[in-house]
Amino acid sequence: MGILPVFMYLKEGADTPTKVPVCWIYMDEARPLLARHPVFNDFNEAQNISYDDFFMQHRYDGRITKIGNVYNNRAISEYASGLDALYESQRIEQKIFDDEQDLWEY
Repeated sequence: MGILPVFMYLKEGADTPTKVPVCWIYMDEARPLLARHPVFNDFNEAQNISYDDFFMQHRYDGRITKIGNVYNNRAISEYASGLDALYESQRIEQKIFDDEQDLWEY
């Protein structure tokens, strides 16, 4: 799992912004750094959390754009577009959530 920051800018004369991927930040490599820095929430001063907690507890709004596969050759945009791509992203996110929940025993 990783984070891909995207730089968005509006070209002159264009109506839609252009998205440029900046770099991949893999979570396994970033976790020691993220765990040392707090996230500040202006609406909740009683509970301070780290960036690691922020990402591991899924307290962010993001979209899945690519998932690893056997051939490592397809992004969601290559086989789905528009609303179908959003549904595929949500389906993958739900599958990841279900897999994480299946790791626990009660």
